[in-house]
Amino acid sequence: MGISINDLSDSAARRAREIYLRESGGAKLPDVRDDRRRGKYGAVKEDRGKLNFDSKKEARRYDVLVLLLKSGEITDLKIQPEFTLVEAYTKPDGERVRALRYRADFSYKRDGVLVVEDVKSAATRTRTYLDKRKWMREIHGIEITEIQEVEAW
Repeated sequence: MGISINDLSDSAARRAREIYLRESGGAKLPDVRDDRRRGKYGAVKEDRGKLNFDSKKEARRYDVLVLLLKSGEITDLKIQPEFTLVEAYTKPDGERVRALRYRADFSYKRDGVLVVEDVKSAATRTRTYLDKRKWMREIHGIEITEIQEVEAW
């Protein structure tokens, strides 16, 4: 039983390709299909039926929220709810400016209070996200709950 290049991390796979090219005298690397779908920040995408999630961690959080919904601890679960931060407008010169929106991973109500969640890693805590988090607090009065680790059930 061998190891596939698909089993390696991105950096290890890159290094393996470099070694192969050097040792094979520059022969082209055989086509290897990577079955893992990767997102913008390298996270492996995950499906739950017809639902597609950007990471395994986000999919696991969905699993936990579904259990909480079924147990009655939360209500009104929404996936990728969108909040408008600034409405679209037209400048005096006629140029149209698009609305500025924030899309969370999940929202739900717990004890009648709206909870907005975003599953985060260090890579996804971008400057844009941090700004939108501030605007959500200022404009809508909503604190975004960041989920760093997903509890195992």
